[in-house]
Formats: sequence, C-alpha cells, structure tokens
Amino acid sequence: MIPRIVYANKMDRSDASLPLCINLLKSKFNITPLQLQIPVRESNGRLIGLIDVLKKDILTWHGDNGQKVISSPIEDNTKQWEALCKVREVLIGDLADMDETIANIVLNSDNVNCIDYDVLLSAIRRACISQKGIPLFCGSSYKNIGVQTLMDGIIDYLPSPNDCITLDPFKCFGTSMSARAFKIVHEKQKGPVTFLRIYTGTLEKGQKLYNASQSKSENINRVMIAYADDYKEVNNVESGNIVAVTGLKNTVCGDLLSNSNNAVKNALTKLSKSKKMTQEESIKMLGVEMNIPDPVFFCSIEPPSQAYQLALDNALSQLHREDPSLRIQYDEETGQTILAD
Repeated sequence: MIPRIVYANKMDRSDASLPLCINLLKSKFNITPLQLQIPVRESNGRLIGLIDVLKKDILTWHGDNGQKVISSPIEDNTKQWEALCKVREVLIGDLADMDETIANIVLNSDNVNCIDYDVLLSAIRRACISQKGIPLFCGSSYKNIGVQTLMDGIIDYLPSPNDCITLDPFKCFGTSMSARAFKIVHEKQKGPVTFLRIYTGTLEKGQKLYNASQSKSENINRVMIAYADDYKEVNNVESGNIVAVTGLKNTVCGDLLSNSNNAVKNALTKLSKSKKMTQEESIKMLGVEMNIPDPVFFCSIEPPSQAYQLALDNALSQLHREDPSLRIQYDEETGQTILAD
C-alpha cells in the first residue's frame, strides 16, 4: 500500500452524503478518514462552497471555471461554526490516537480547538505518510468546487519520493527486476498494453517475466515509453521509470512481476530476515497477493441478442483485466450477467 488521500466528488448532487461516504470508508475499506472539509449548501440544497476544517474558513468558488477562490471567516455561534467545531473535535481526537505530538497537546490543553493550523497540518501529513489515517476532501469537479484545495492537499499531505518509505521492501530484490502492473489499456493495433512501474533492476525488450501474483511466466514483446497517446519503442528501461509493454496475456492490474520465481523467493527470504517477520507478512508487505474489498455496487446486464454474447464476454474479460475488483457472474436462470464492483 502507498500513502493516499480520498476525494468525495459529486457533492453537488441532492442525494450526496459525506457522512455516508465516511461510514463506507470505515466499514468497507477499514481505514480512518480524516475529514478536512464540510460541504456548505443553500436552503434549497445547492452546493455553494466548503468549510476548511483546519483554517476555520468558508471557501467559495467564483468565475466561469471556478478559478477564483474567496476565503471568509466563520462567525461564532452559528450552525456552521457548530458543525465546524464538531468535525474539528473528531479530527483532533483521531489524530491524537495516531500522533504522539497531538496526543501530548490534547492532554495538556483545555481547548483543543485552539491548536495551530501548522501543527495540525504537520500531524495529518505524518499520519498520511505512515498510512495511519487518510485525508478526506470533498467537492464537485463538474461545478469547479474543491479542485484547487484537492491539488493543494496533494502537495501538503502526500509524500515526495524522498519522504516515501514504501519502496524500501523492494530493495530486497537487489539487482533483479521487480515491477508492478498498474494500468492496462486495450488498443486495436497493439492489443493489450500493460503499464509497469519498475522498482528495481532493468527491463529488457523480449524479456521473460515471472508473475508472482499468479505464479505464471510470460514473455513481453515491445518495450515502450508513453508520451501521451504516442509511444516510443526502446530496448530497455531502468528502475524508477514507467514503461508500457505488449505481449502480456494474463497479467492484470496490481500484479507483481520479476525476473523469475527464484528472484521472488530470494526477495521474500531477505525481507523476512531483515524485517524479522513471517513469510506471510513479507508477502503482504510486497503486495504479492491482492486484497480486493467486497463490492458495494451491483447491476445486471444482457446482450440485445444471443449473437452479441461472445462480444460481451470479450469486452467484460478486458474490463476485468483493467480492473480486477470487477466481479462477473452469469445467472443461468435469468440469462443475465451480474456485475459487482
């Protein structure tokens, strides 16, 4: 896993509920969201802005594309102030459980709402990088509300490569190649194009790869560097780069790839010894096996006629490779295909 943030989009919808999103994040993903914003609505339910929980301000967006952001202080003894204090108190309580600095301030302070903005920001960043908590933003991208604060949050809370410690376990591969498949696109001419992030070693054109997640070996054909929609073919790519390859027929998003089965076994052994953990814990740390959460959305589909069944099956197979969390089942009684995600 890597440090991450959550953005609750489409808050302009009448049925949007940020508290429901928070409960789902806790129950379905088993994470602790750190709510940093509160939607502000008019009496008719229209989204007009956001409350910044840390700065205690109301942010409103103006201009044709929401390019102008105006910040206004919240008046005391108002409903907005009460909502702010309630969310801020929960936020500080969660941070106190994650961060020793905040815990000491809470124990020695009579009013936790007086904690400085910079102190809270630093604590949230530490919680995000250590993956103890997940900063939660909200807004409406279509209405141009909340986009700038989301971009600021990426800078404020997510780590730079110098801060990130999650790549340390991959050092156990040494000079052997290790990579993660993070995206797959299907093109008419090239077929499936798999995007890899190379952690260690060098990826060569025509190289044979071992898929540790599926315990299968595959050969790659072309190695390419992507420039938007264009590709430049190269002979090899070193660690630290993003590369697009063709020829992988079974690899899905999230799979861990290396030179051989022995390279993976040696890496797991080294990691177990260096971190003093079990083999199962090493497998989890490297992300060899994917942990896909239970689906929350279900729907049924069927082709307009039996002649289109094969085309539908092929399309769903491609979608499953691109998104392994998509679960596909066929109901023989109804003749419908059930999708769950």
